[in-house]
Amino acid sequence: MTNRTVIAADIAKNVFQCVLFKNDLQIGKNKTYKRKDFARLLTTQPPAKVVMETCTGAQHWARLAKAHGHEVVLLPPRMVTAYRHGQKTDANDAMAIYEASKRPNLKASPHKTLEQQALATLESVRAHYQSRKNRLSNALRGHLAEFGIVLAKGYAALRRQIPLILEDAENGLPMEARFALHCYWQDWQQAHQQVQSLEKEILTMLRSLPAARELMKVEGIGPVSATGLICALGDARVFRRGKEAAAFIGTAPKQHSSGGKEVIIGISKTTGHKKLRADLIQGARSVLLRLRAQKKPLSDKARWFLQLAERQGDNRAVVAFANKNVRTAWALLAHNRAYVAN
Repeated sequence: MTNRTVIAADIAKNVFQCVLFKNDLQIGKNKTYKRKDFARLLTTQPPAKVVMETCTGAQHWARLAKAHGHEVVLLPPRMVTAYRHGQKTDANDAMAIYEASKRPNLKASPHKTLEQQALATLESVRAHYQSRKNRLSNALRGHLAEFGIVLAKGYAALRRQIPLILEDAENGLPMEARFALHCYWQDWQQAHQQVQSLEKEILTMLRSLPAARELMKVEGIGPVSATGLICALGDARVFRRGKEAAAFIGTAPKQHSSGGKEVIIGISKTTGHKKLRADLIQGARSVLLRLRAQKKPLSDKARWFLQLAERQGDNRAVVAFANKNVRTAWALLAHNRAYVAN
């Protein structure tokens, strides 16, 4: 039992449902607050434990609550769903948030600083423009192929050949199609410039963060993976061990054990951070290719990686290497350590 007040809040954009508890007893009504009233509650309430779901705006309210002395717990929405009774209403959701917060071995979501959220925004916008580039490139190639004009692979060929094709009046391309494809080409160039600008900004920010500089020293972790790890793990101290961080990202193998018999199966492809996991695995694969090509003496980690690939195959080895890198990243972020290669 504790004498500390617990505020369970179901947050939204403008309507916030809150219920207060003390010593497991409800204090007052399960009440609806407007945005400014919820902010006033957090700033005037004596230090309490504030529990919220991890959703849009949760990190902002978590920072505000922490600034006024509150302890903040962010819960994954799927954890809260299991404790909701009755219909889905804001009042029932607030009660479910409180019930979920009492569970032992609670797996809370990490908190994020302003710098981490700014980095996440940069990466999200960069990924948007990169995806837009890919879609426009495929569209340009597809439309030109309909007129018998086939381009070589890669962005370099696209940038070299598209201006020539659009200017060539004798290639049989109708003027109407030429005008439409010119619009696509201008859009592609704009997206390309945006990607370059955003990547430059991301690199500048990563170089200014000591933790990011240490992460990029790890074999198989580059700017994209370092950005993803910093944004996903947030305050890595919320994870007690590197194993928990790896399970959160999705690189740890699943278990289906019973009766004292451990059964380890493959990683889940539907949970975790799928893009970050793919980036980490791709980075591990590039490390494996480089190790096989180099002639100089290998480190202990490199020998382990090559021997594992020999025994278990490349695919299992690169996933295991990515899993090891996530655990290493957790140690660097949670304990503010410098990376030492071995």
